[in-house]
Amino acid sequence: PRAMVKVTGAATNGVYPPAVIVPWESWSVDNNTFYQADTFRVSIPSSALPPEVDANWFSSQSEAFIEILAGFPDDPLSFTEADLDSLIYGRIDDIEFDPVSTMLSLTGRDLTAVFIDAKTTIQYQNLTSSQVAAKLAASHGLSVAGPATTTLAGSLYARDHVSMTDRRSEWDLLTWLAQQEGFACYVTGRTLNFG
Repeated sequence: PRAMVKVTGAATNGVYPPAVIVPWESWSVDNNTFYQADTFRVSIPSSALPPEVDANWFSSQSEAFIEILAGFPDDPLSFTEADLDSLIYGRIDDIEFDPVSTMLSLTGRDLTAVFIDAKTTIQYQNLTSSQVAAKLAASHGLSVAGPATTTLAGSLYARDHVSMTDRRSEWDLLTWLAQQEGFACYVTGRTLNFG
């Protein structure tokens, strides 16, 4: 088995900087149900980091992302990321630095977290469930995958179809809409799967 850990910073004008492969000592990924974010933990020796993403880089980022890839390449001594499967792509939530061992411990969640952390009170008038999902995904820079739905979301009020929401997370709204359609809703990489 082989693995690779890549980091990247926040997007500027909608464009993410190139990801940098970093050395790692250990990593773990916890895949949860469709209703929760997957989580990761990565331990990185800061002394082995490349200069473009050193320990100071991590402390200066307003937002940073990790991708963990793993697999069984045909040639374990010579492989690329194309030979591996992406296990998780997510935002770093917490960074701990141990000055004695000079280890960075990075923990975070997949991009389900952007919907969990965002609260909404918006009324989605005259939109189908898939249109609401696409609108929410686009607001976070994600693409959406899944079939188009035809039934308008929410209840009928006068002549407008409206989804009435209180101040709940966008993820609660998305999973509720998915349940109404008989769909599953989950995030892989930078894609919201709604179908």
